[in-house]
Amino acid sequence: MYRRRTSLIVLAAGLAAAGGVLSGCSSTSSTSETTASANAPSVDAKATAFCTSLGQIQTAVVVQKPDDVRIKALITTMEQNAPSALSSEVATLSKAASDPSQQPGPDFGAAFTTISTWIADNCNPQIITVTVGPDNALSAAPDTAASGLTVFRFDGATGQGVILRRAPGVTTSAAELLKLPEAEAQSQFSFVTSASPTGVGELAPGDYVVALTDASGAPVSAQDITVK
Repeated sequence: MYRRRTSLIVLAAGLAAAGGVLSGCSSTSSTSETTASANAPSVDAKATAFCTSLGQIQTAVVVQKPDDVRIKALITTMEQNAPSALSSEVATLSKAASDPSQQPGPDFGAAFTTISTWIADNCNPQIITVTVGPDNALSAAPDTAASGLTVFRFDGATGQGVILRRAPGVTTSAAELLKLPEAEAQSQFSFVTSASPTGVGELAPGDYVVALTDASGAPVSAQDITVK
């Protein structure tokens, strides 16, 4: 998250380094699940503004030509509506979003995971749980999901969870992605978000890949997911 580099491998590797310290905090669920918030309690306006702005920032900073004015406005909205309990974490993310060309600091991963967990508990997002088996193989993940604010939880992972969006017209499968040279992967997939073990992102309708990477950022297992 929060970088303008287009390399999927570099993006994933940097996020793994930043967030890997929390990879041991995952739970032990044995099945995949997608939970919606249709019957969840209402969320107050400040929490909604905070969560929505964070998801929009993440989408805004990873495009080829980011709109700096819009990003600055979204950061302001996020900061103004952030809960006091997350003041330190929000400051860390604001710094990273303000200069996406720089590598996030060592505290970025922990801040992103803490905020993602708060969003899961307070903003009624869609929650997608991905179960990871031996050797970091994805043993269970949903095939479809709804669009909108989404929290990803990778249960049992020792690597970095990464969400990629397939470019329009591209038919390369998740299995084929694992074999692609880096340059080809860059041209066919765009980075959406990461999870170590928890992350948040804004999903638009389209075709995605849920992947798990090793310490170098290279994907070692992947599964297709369609967002409607």
